[in-house]
Amino acid sequence: MEVVIVPDSAAGGELIAEAMADLLRRKPDALLGVATGSTPLPIYEALAAKVRSADVDASRARICQLDEYVGLPSGHPESYRSVVLREVIEPLGLTESSFMGPDGTADDVAAACEAYDRALAEAGGVDLQLLGIGTDGHIGFNEPCSSLASRTRIKTLTEQTRQDNARFFDSVDEVPHHVITQGIGTI
Repeated sequence: MEVVIVPDSAAGGELIAEAMADLLRRKPDALLGVATGSTPLPIYEALAAKVRSADVDASRARICQLDEYVGLPSGHPESYRSVVLREVIEPLGLTESSFMGPDGTADDVAAACEAYDRALAEAGGVDLQLLGIGTDGHIGFNEPCSSLASRTRIKTLTEQTRQDNARFFDSVDEVPHHVITQGIGTI
């Protein structure tokens, strides 16, 4: 493991975007796992700038999301599907056909989790996964006590996580209580 200290989020975004660009140069159809929230935005902005300047071709890249709210319509502006489409897919000039994510509106959420895990495996696995760490140490929505072998599944958000995510909604009451998240084993 290498720890790199950078002066600010823009420099961090540039550093990580360059690593993603290097991967796309070696493997143009790489499957990039993306996270949501404010932390990865400088990465997506820097990668999109590289695409616009023709420094890297992302036209064959595939994008997958880490997690999704359960019960929030896919067209809701704060569904993670909408966020990824807005912050990653569109700026990179990709289409929805290059995107995969779990179905948070499925009638059978457990089956949707299994289907997403299977789709990731059939796609050859994720080549690079961006992750953030929540205030309580969660990765994706895997709380610190999550099994290292866990697969994609439904999780109940802690009150702290709901409070943290309330900044994206009008109130904490609008934040869903459940999510689908890739498990640590899936990641």
